[in-house]
Amino acid sequence: MKKLIAERLLVALDMDGTVLTNDKKFPEKNKQAIRKAKAAGHQIMICSGRPHDSLTAYLVEEGLGDLPISASNGSVTLIDGKIIHQVAMNHSTARQAFDWLNQEGYPFNLYTNQGIFCLSTILTRATHALETAPNVTGMYLNIDMLEAYLAKNDVIYFETWDDLPKELEIFKFYVFTPDPTKKVAFETFLQTLQGLTVTSSFSDNVEISDRKGHKGTGLKALADYFNIPMSDTVAIGDNFNDEGMLKVAGLSIAMGNAEEEIKALADVVTLTNEEFGVAHAIETYVL
Repeated sequence: MKKLIAERLLVALDMDGTVLTNDKKFPEKNKQAIRKAKAAGHQIMICSGRPHDSLTAYLVEEGLGDLPISASNGSVTLIDGKIIHQVAMNHSTARQAFDWLNQEGYPFNLYTNQGIFCLSTILTRATHALETAPNVTGMYLNIDMLEAYLAKNDVIYFETWDDLPKELEIFKFYVFTPDPTKKVAFETFLQTLQGLTVTSSFSDNVEISDRKGHKGTGLKALADYFNIPMSDTVAIGDNFNDEGMLKVAGLSIAMGNAEEEIKALADVVTLTNEEFGVAHAIETYVL
């Protein structure tokens, strides 16, 4: 195992499936470990697939609004609410992905510099996707969750690509794909496009961003900002969209509930998210 001995480390934490429990709660034990690490002089960041506006608001609600974040899978990185680095998708390539998704009827939304954009038909599409998908079990998203998400966030509804603002910067497509065959078909199509990275944070989604817009990019952006060598960074995650930061971190830690491929990639494996694996990892490898 790699050993970190620096007095100041940069620790990147994934949110869903890592910091949060399965019921989407932020355990006090994890908060205490984060505060303890900060008090010891370490820098903690949240590196999430969530859009930056809603992620910032959530952390403020949890009393952790002072943490820097890298959102949309590392495509946009902020400190104190100010963007210090971003990687937007090429508009032509994004348009090709949009047209195919729209034609095939996939439910999806866009994470952008102007908020979350959703097709007006997203609920109808998501309902159809769930009703027609075979053997739908253990899904991350359901219609009630989607409705609550749309109600809580100030999403912007639109009808066609031409309705989008011309100056819009698209950081990420979030695509709901409960049918495994459609997920494979979509990923196969995306391989024909240049300059994209395709990943997933759960079995029922596909996430698309620019090839340089991944969590490793976000981690490096903050390491450069704080003048911390990459050898003095730690990344903790559980799913495929964490791969970018796990590959570049000085110490990579997989959750006990992580995908097996992620465990194999990591230097060490901590406890599960239900067992407060983040707190355990911070206490064991950071403090």
